Amino acid sequence: MERTLMISDSCIGCGQCAKVCIRGHLAIEGGRAVEIESPYSCFRCGHCGAVCPKGAIAMLDHLGEEQEAVSGCPVPPGALAELYRRRRSLRWFDRGCTREELEGLTASLRYSPTAENSQAVQFAVVDEGFDDFMRLVASILKSHTHEHPRLAQFVDYVEGGMVGRNNPFTWEGRQLIIAFSRLPIDAIIAMEQLDLMAFSMGLGGFHSRWILQASENDPERFMSFFPEVGEGLSVYAVFVIGHPRIRFRRTVPRDDRPVLWKRILIRTRLVMNQLSDYRLWIGIGRSRPDPERDRVRAPAFRDAQGSRAELSVGLGLHGREYGLMDGHSPVLPAAETSPAPYARLRHHEVLPMAGHRVITVLW
Repeated sequence: MERTLMISDSCIGCGQCAKVCIRGHLAIEGGRAVEIESPYSCFRCGHCGAVCPKGAIAMLDHLGEEQEAVSGCPVPPGALAELYRRRRSLRWFDRGCTREELEGLTASLRYSPTAENSQAVQFAVVDEGFDDFMRLVASILKSHTHEHPRLAQFVDYVEGGMVGRNNPFTWEGRQLIIAFSRLPIDAIIAMEQLDLMAFSMGLGGFHSRWILQASENDPERFMSFFPEVGEGLSVYAVFVIGHPRIRFRRTVPRDDRPVLWKRILIRTRLVMNQLSDYRLWIGIGRSRPDPERDRVRAPAFRDAQGSRAELSVGLGLHGREYGLMDGHSPVLPAAETSPAPYARLRHHEVLPMAGHRVITVLW
């Protein structure tokens, strides 16, 4: 087994590290945490070290690096929401960024999340080679100019000697930060973090969709400009960066974004107890199975007497028995003794219905 952690003698065997390890790589043996064989190897997420109350766990490939004690989020929700409202795409620049500013930006991307903690994201800064890169992009897109007027404008601009400040793809920007990753989402998250960090540093920029098209049309030629990028990584995000030439003075409203709330359709038997309070509940009650009526079976259990029991959902209101229904179809069949075969709900109403005795209240 390959060891990935250093567990010091300060470990008290509390087990918190083993609880958060989603790979099953840790266990408590002899009163302390140890690495063990598991179906999935440790992927170095660091959760074990982050929850350790004694700071006893460190990753072997990061020994000596400070593990800062933290508590909660350092940014209040209101301040973060205000940052989102104020951030805007910016295409007008009076100068480029310094090497120190670019290094500060890219250093902040070290902590961007990645799928399975692969950390397989690399970045390229296009600065002095900007004109050569533009010529490569134009040569790739030349056969695609019929697809959109902006592509034709860009190719004409480059072939005309790139005269004028407004590049059809980068406007006044002459510096690019490009993200390469194994999965698109890894690069996209990192680049949006860079976008917000740039804004906090007094910089500005925007995400370039059109440069990405060149990588989609001919990925091999596009990647030839970046031979140092690791194998298996592709470009998924391009950000144009610089010092703003203009200042935005107020926020601008945006359309509401639809949010769809999906409800689970539950088909099971109603079981209700005498409840004095108004509360949502889940219980286990006795009932006979009826395959013809119960199209979707609830998880079955057995009580102490061996009778069949089923998971059920309901609502208690001053001792009355109610069923929770879907808005368009009967969801909870009534018990065998109920006067009505189903309880129905229309327009989010609840109707009284009979039920069985509750054996166990789960929630």
